[in-house]
Amino acid sequence: MRTALVRLSAAAALATALALPSPAAWARPKAKPKPAPAAARAAELRLGLLDAAYDKLPFGGDLDAVMTWVRARLDATYGPRLKAALDDAERMTLRKALDDELARVRQAVIPFEGGRSGLEASIVAGEFVDGAGESVLLFKDGEVTHYLFFTQGKLYKVARAFKPAEPFGERVAAWTRDFGTPERTAATAGTDPQPETATWTGQKLRLRLAELRRLYHGDRLVIEDVALATQVDARRGGKKPGTARQMDPELEGLLDDGE
Repeated sequence: MRTALVRLSAAAALATALALPSPAAWARPKAKPKPAPAAARAAELRLGLLDAAYDKLPFGGDLDAVMTWVRARLDATYGPRLKAALDDAERMTLRKALDDELARVRQAVIPFEGGRSGLEASIVAGEFVDGAGESVLLFKDGEVTHYLFFTQGKLYKVARAFKPAEPFGERVAAWTRDFGTPERTAATAGTDPQPETATWTGQKLRLRLAELRRLYHGDRLVIEDVALATQVDARRGGKKPGTARQMDPELEGLLDDGE
């Protein structure tokens, strides 16, 4: 009888031990499964594929920083001419021309303060609002005009035109090979017509390409700093930019350019 009781007690103790978690389980509680990571943005966009100088655009920089970038662009134009100059007199003439052009560019800042800027009927119509601390510097570099937009004195985006060398869809396809698959929007009509667009967003920058061939005989590219553009949207307080409309014929020769 005593032997049976001992065996019964030992069996009960063993069952209890098996039911309890091991010391190792007490020491290492099960970790909660990690949530799936949010989808990452595309790798940073390589602007140099569009223009070698775009890799050095000083987003967030002031007018002086932008003028340093402009100076580098002009040096690339004037450099070969200075090197080929026949004498000091010709070099002095070229250096003066360079300095004069830099001065003209620096003075070509247009503030958007409510008056007519002349850009309301240009390829950058819809890229600015009045009374929100915005301005633009126009830099004509050969056949291309660069529109360098500032918010409270800091460069936050750059726009330019591209000539329609191929159908818009083919241009988007070519850029897709360089920048990945974009977000696409179709053109809309009505009281607030919108163009067909393609948008590529990187970790810091965003490219927006819009088809504006009927109005401006080209496509508009905008390169913008994502964080600064978000600040601009908040600063505008819901105020919407104007929309593109037929270009003033008097402005067409000045502002309608391409690659």
